Amino acid sequence: MAPKKAVEEDAEHFILQSDFVTNPKGTITCAYIGKLEEVNKTIELLNSHNLKLKLPHKNISNEEKTPISSIYNREMLNHVNFVYKKDFENFNYPIL
Repeated sequence: MAPKKAVEEDAEHFILQSDFVTNPKGTITCAYIGKLEEVNKTIELLNSHNLKLKLPHKNISNEEKTPISSIYNREMLNHVNFVYKKDFENFNYPIL
């Protein structure tokens, strides 16, 4: 779903992240895409360009990660895989 149409239909949560970083032919147009799980690497890269960013670690949790299989059943995971397939591929995440 195109971003503008999704917003108009009140379905922003279905916008693929790929839609923000690709051209109409589907080619990624960004030189670098930061990932949350690599946020420190991204901050270091930005700081190497004299941006002087700091990201304090305020919400420190000691809880173990909840396995995705205890939240979603196989049918739900298949839907997520189908809807966000382009994102999984473009950002090198494994299919669930």
